Amino acid sequence: MSPSTPTSPTFPTPPMGFSAAGAGSTFPSPAAAPRPSMPPRAT
Repeated sequence: MSPSTPTSPTFPTPPMGFSAAGAGSTFPSPAAAPRPSMPPRAT
């Protein structure tokens, strides 16, 4: 269930993170924006 579900479309958690880290559709956009903006803003 774990080794076969993460690759399936039923599990939007593993595929979403993999696509965002490799492709950068929508997850990397908001995740990469607040992340790099937070460190420079705090300093």
